Parts: sequence; C-alpha cells; structure tokens
Amino acid sequence: MDKVKAYLFIKTIPGDWFVFFLVLFIGIFLVVIFYKIILKRLKKIVAKTENKIDDFLVAFIDRKIIIAYLFFLIILISISQLGLQNSIITLLTHANTIFLTYFVADAIVGVFGLLFKSSLLRRNIQDSDTKGYEGFLSLLKIIIWFFALLFLLDNFGVKISAVMAGLGVGGVAIALASQTFLGDLFNYFAIIFDRPFEVDDFIVAESIAGTVESIGIKTTKVRSINGELLIISNSDLSKKIVQNYKRMVSRRVLFKIGVTYDTPVEKLEAIPGIVKNIVIAIFNTKFDRCHFASYGDFSLIFETVYFVLNNDYNVHMDIQQQIKLEIAFAFPTSTINLVMQNPG
Repeated sequence: MDKVKAYLFIKTIPGDWFVFFLVLFIGIFLVVIFYKIILKRLKKIVAKTENKIDDFLVAFIDRKIIIAYLFFLIILISISQLGLQNSIITLLTHANTIFLTYFVADAIVGVFGLLFKSSLLRRNIQDSDTKGYEGFLSLLKIIIWFFALLFLLDNFGVKISAVMAGLGVGGVAIALASQTFLGDLFNYFAIIFDRPFEVDDFIVAESIAGTVESIGIKTTKVRSINGELLIISNSDLSKKIVQNYKRMVSRRVLFKIGVTYDTPVEKLEAIPGIVKNIVIAIFNTKFDRCHFASYGDFSLIFETVYFVLNNDYNVHMDIQQQIKLEIAFAFPTSTINLVMQNPG
C-alpha cells in the first residue's frame, strides 16, 4: 500500500482528503440538481419556442455520454487536490482534452447539420430531395474532425507547423494527380447550390435522358427511361445543356391539319371553332390559336397551338391522343391529313 501511495501521491494531508470529498460531493450534487430539475424546466421552455438551436443544445446536453463526462470532470477536479504525481495529472489532463475536443467538435458538426437542414427547409426542399446534399455535409464533417485532430496533436506537443508544411507539399502533389476529381468536386458544389436539377427530376442532357437518383461528390446517377443506371461525372454533366422536365410548368404543343382543296368554304371557316371546342373541352389544356396557315402540295394547312397544363409526359400523350381521336371523328377521314408536332 505504501508503494502505491508513493507512486500515486507526492504529498497528501488529511485536509486534502476533506477537500477532495467536499468537491466531489458538491459537484455530484450540482450535476444531479441540473439534470433532475433545471434541465426538465429547460425542456419545457424550449418546446414552446420555434427556434431549433435551443432544442438541439438541450438534446445535446441530455445525453448519457455528457453526464458521464461531467462526472469524470468532477472526479478530475477532486483528485487534483490530493497532490498526485505530475505524470498522473498529465495523463488525466490529456484524457480531459480528448473528451472536451470530441464534445466541441461533435457540437459544431451538429449545429452545422441543423443549420443545413433549416436552410433546405427554407428553400422548400423536401426530405426526398436531400440525398444530393449529404455529400457536402459529409465533407464538412471531415474538415471539422480534421481540425479537431490537429488541435489534439498540438496539445500533445506535436509540431503542427511541420505537419502542415508536409501536408502542403503533399497537397500540391495530390492536387496535380487528382485534377479530374477536383473538377468533379467543384461542379458538385455548383450543382448543389445552383440547383439546375435535383433528385427525382427527369432531365435530358444530349443523349442522356432519365430520372436523377443521386448526386454524389464525383458522379451523378441517372436512371434512364430504358431502365439502366447511367453514371455521369459531374464535370461532363455540367458541360451539357440540361433540360429539366420536372420543372416544366406547361407543355406547348403545335399540330397541323391538312384539308383537301375541294373542301367547301363554309367547312373551312368552321374548322378553327371546331378544333377550339375540342381542345378546351379537355381537362388540363389551354387553347392558344387555330388558323389557316399555308397552302400545301395536296391540302390546305391549318395550324393549331395549345398548352398542356401538366409536366407529366404521360398526361401530355393522353391529351394528344384524345385530341387526335376527337378530330378524326369531327372530320371525314377521307378529307383530312393530321400532323402533330411538339417543339417543347
């Protein structure tokens, strides 16, 4: 026992033990009071506020690992009154630094995550559309934990300047070797913040056509209309002209009717009105115009324009089919040549 005391303590008197137990008792008492009374009242208060930061802070404090750390801190403060060997004090201090750095970094990560989600909500981005933003948040977490590690190394006596100098030289080499990756990363940020498209959007980019499934740091995954998964680098996709059909408010449709030259004038004059009535009678359409437009080689050409007030392609095709059928019944099939066009 004497050898243990000699190893652990430099010099301890009965008064030190009194202070040790006094600090230990007061510390435990304050922690219990805080969690049993004060924290419960704080929960009721923050539950009534719209601010999410205070909810996060209360939830962050109300964790078992935080309670365990507070008891560890109380014990550390208490035993520091007992005249321990410097090596023991140093070891406990390093342990406290590790715990404290972890909690601070964890809190910063949590706050950034909360602010990030709040920003998405303010921009009316739904939960199903946030997949593309997770890569950015992951990168931010890596940066925060990296600086936390540097802080620990600095507190443990490691020369950070030498480490950073090494990282600087290595960073130049890595940057030269990974220019393509960095280009994809920067274009990822451009996609995330400029939002030309999002997850679940149907896009067409030259030969690529399909629904966006995920937006990653390096690549974007698109499920093509044929079913296969297309993986395109962000750099390549950013160079293309992207048509986002999900954000289409309405679809303009132009079609032409060819009527034979021997059609009576009174029937020709009635065609615009007949076509207009057919179009406006169909739900989700807006009639624009119908005119006798030109003389064809074998028929008189009437041109009609209408809008489909829905961005769903199937709805557009259903309406186009219905209009074709209605016109086919409205005119003799032997005297009409109907051509549909959809310029976008």
